[in-house]
Amino acid sequence: MGETIALRTSVQSRLKTVCEQVYYQRAKDNAQGPYIVFSLTPVTYNELYNQHELEIHIVGFGTDTTAIENLADEVWHLFNHYSVCGDIAYTTYPSTRNIIPEDNKSIIHRRITFTLKEFIGEY
Repeated sequence: MGETIALRTSVQSRLKTVCEQVYYQRAKDNAQGPYIVFSLTPVTYNELYNQHELEIHIVGFGTDTTAIENLADEVWHLFNHYSVCGDIAYTTYPSTRNIIPEDNKSIIHRRITFTLKEFIGEY
């Protein structure tokens, strides 16, 4: 398995511990909330690590924000200074947490970002 797929798989597996529906880059058209969509954007590369922005969108439906806020809290705690070392090694650091306003008022949308440092070589 390539490094990018291994990293993506690791993040997705961790997210699935708090939400059954987790998608990379784009949710299914018929996705029912709550669900999570995440992406990894390369930021910098050097001889020690690759740095990515891990962007996580948490989406639900209705008027009560409690379930989505609780899920956002769980995601925040999952990746707040989280480290893993195995087939791949990385550490995450919190960056931002935002409310994303939607034109459709029945959509509840939160965005959380983390800095993810993927370490290269022997660890």
